[in-house]
Amino acid sequence: MGKTAWTVLGTIAAIASAVIVIASFAMGGCDHTLETTSGGTCWMKCHWTFVAASFTGIVGIASAVLAVLGKTTEGRRFAAIMAMIAAALVIFFTLDAGIGLCGNSSMQCHKTALVVRVASAAAIICSIAQIAGADQEKANAPKMKL
Repeated sequence: MGKTAWTVLGTIAAIASAVIVIASFAMGGCDHTLETTSGGTCWMKCHWTFVAASFTGIVGIASAVLAVLGKTTEGRRFAAIMAMIAAALVIFFTLDAGIGLCGNSSMQCHKTALVVRVASAAAIICSIAQIAGADQEKANAPKMKL
């Protein structure tokens, strides 16, 4: 993979991770709190989903930037793998197997989850392409002519 393609893929992955962070903070989960049996209140679980997604998105941004700036094949591949894992974790957080969302599908958190999942999928696709093409020496080697 050439340097330009590598930089474009890394930039898209970093932007997708930034969208995860911005959507998690700006759109967020539901604004309601739940009343406990003792009379106190606590945040709904979708709030904690997007708190975790925003911090994981920050790790994704850092990993995508490191994947672009990396000098060695192993370092770039490792950073792309970390960006992919961060994006996959964000998707996992929004599932019921992870932290989950509210039960009512008409609530705000489901719209935020859609944006976050699409951005995570874009980051995963770019990271997979970076992992596959991390070896700059092979990309710059002269091609065999038949």
